[in-house]
Amino acid sequence: METPKTKALGFGCVVWDDISSGPQAPSAQNIGGTTLNVVVHLNGLGYQSTIFTAVGDDNLGSMTLKTLNGLGLAMDFVKTVPQPTCLVKVSLDSDKNPTFSGFESGMSFDYIETSNSDINYIKNGAYNTLFFGTVEQRNDVSRSALAKIIEECAFETIFLDLNLREPFYSTEIIFNSLQKCTIAKMNWEEAVLTNELLRIGASSVDEFMSTIASKLFIDSIVITDAANGAYYFDGHETGRTTAFAVDLVDPVGAGDAFSAGLLYKLAMGESLDKACEFACRMGAMICSAVSTLPEYRVDQLYEFVDKLDLHKKRIWP
Repeated sequence: METPKTKALGFGCVVWDDISSGPQAPSAQNIGGTTLNVVVHLNGLGYQSTIFTAVGDDNLGSMTLKTLNGLGLAMDFVKTVPQPTCLVKVSLDSDKNPTFSGFESGMSFDYIETSNSDINYIKNGAYNTLFFGTVEQRNDVSRSALAKIIEECAFETIFLDLNLREPFYSTEIIFNSLQKCTIAKMNWEEAVLTNELLRIGASSVDEFMSTIASKLFIDSIVITDAANGAYYFDGHETGRTTAFAVDLVDPVGAGDAFSAGLLYKLAMGESLDKACEFACRMGAMICSAVSTLPEYRVDQLYEFVDKLDLHKKRIWP
């Protein structure tokens, strides 16, 4: 397996997902959170990645630190704060679509701070990629820390996973986040909402991607659409990658695996369309597994050979 000669830094939350009830509950508590999931997947793919986060000074926080150590993650930027570690309730409906609750304000990831020594450590560590989302920006403390990192450190790639969670986002946060990134990834519903909130006025998904890329100086846009695959804009043209057919077990974490696969292939110098296809394989693998962080080999991803036979794009609202 080839290894990118670059390093990635993920800024964001570590949470625990409680999927212990509901009609389609596959498991109980699993460690997760978008940033952690991406970090773990990237490291598994051979792309050295570090997490910048905060956990609570509580039992769940202690369990988090032990788990992160067990996963072999660097702990250089893992803070301990008085606020509680977040436990998210995940419910799956009869179609296995997840809904999330328990993101109350005042969680440990709301109080991620950074210092001048952190900034120097990031600079000396030669991190060329930063990835982040919007949930972690709902509080001024974490939002200011992220802004300081972006302003004072130089990254070749800044990857945004929009990852909107009601009600913890605003038009301002969405706009500012898009302005800071070089690659923006979101799902279909988030794209439709962004088109409305930012008053883009696009009448198609292709027009939306090319318009926000042009207006906000974003190099690449990727929109995931579950079983419909992914749409992308590489700065020149739009395209679409279809999904892979798998037996759906649990979709939680599929988007995070997609992000990791995308970043990994782009770091290897692959084109955006090839990177999206590999990312779809990563997402399919998670959908077919019980855990958001299952053990796997890269060659297993190529066992997904049957693409879903979709003949037309979804109609843009």
